[in-house]
Amino acid sequence: ADIAAREALAESLRRSESLYRFIADNARDVMWTMTLDGRIVSIDPAVQVVRGFTPDEAMRQSLDEMMVPESAAQARVYFGRLRAERAAGRPLPEFRGD
Repeated sequence: ADIAAREALAESLRRSESLYRFIADNARDVMWTMTLDGRIVSIDPAVQVVRGFTPDEAMRQSLDEMMVPESAAQARVYFGRLRAERAAGRPLPEFRGD
């Protein structure tokens, strides 16, 4: 029973990841994930259509290179909040920006 439950969970995870990858690969918005220090660790292919950079090129860009000044400043404030919340052991706040 343990093995069957584990296999069902693994299959569910594969389907979920496949759906996420399909959405990310076909989105017209650029979605990315970053580390707590602001380093991009993944970015979807839409970045090439929207910004003209390959995902590899975009992953090497700084906040100032990838965002308008107002958004970069807002992101820096957010990363400061992230570090403070993490140090205090509180849940990390979400960020959505342009």
